[in-house]
Amino acid sequence: MTTGSTGCVKSALTETELARLRSPIGLDLGARTPEETALSIAAEIVSLRWGGSGQALTVLDTKIHHDVHAELGFELPADLTV
Repeated sequence: MTTGSTGCVKSALTETELARLRSPIGLDLGARTPEETALSIAAEIVSLRWGGSGQALTVLDTKIHHDVHAELGFELPADLTV
């Protein structure tokens, strides 16, 4: 890393890559322990990956489990249900 004339740190990351970084990370779960903080971070990653809202399932009118196979483009045999 090098420091430019503006005092900003330059890295090997592009502007697009830097724009993808998030801080602070995690969902507001009221975490108090390192384990709970890790859970809130993992929950945000899963939510962003699959388009979840992060809301409590009790307030949503949607399926709890989504058809991951279809979302990934896999076809299951007709006699196999998920």
